[in-house]
Amino acid sequence: MVRRTAVALVIIFVVALASTRFPAAQTATIPGTATLTGSVESATPYAAAQVFIRNTDKRMLYMVYTNAKRFRAVALFPGNYEVSAATGQLKSDVQRLAIKAGESPKVTLTF
Repeated sequence: MVRRTAVALVIIFVVALASTRFPAAQTATIPGTATLTGSVESATPYAAAQVFIRNTDKRMLYMVYTNAKRFRAVALFPGNYEVSAATGQLKSDVQRLAIKAGESPKVTLTF
């Protein structure tokens, strides 16, 4: 029993130490890809929205959630995209854009 407690304490210590030394929000960019950032605005309050990012050239769908009305999608292939957001009751219009490698366009979606 004492050994399990000691192991658990060591694991907690290592996790706590690692989380203070390395920033969690740090992400590396992948050469040849792009990042899409943006926000979802609404007059009606909502907890979180799903953001759908569809590459129409490759027929791929990415989905991310908002956090404090903001979103970020990384490692997107270059190409033409359709971007929209939805919650249980709310849906945004679809925005179309072309994204090139290395770009980081910003989009604002509205319910």
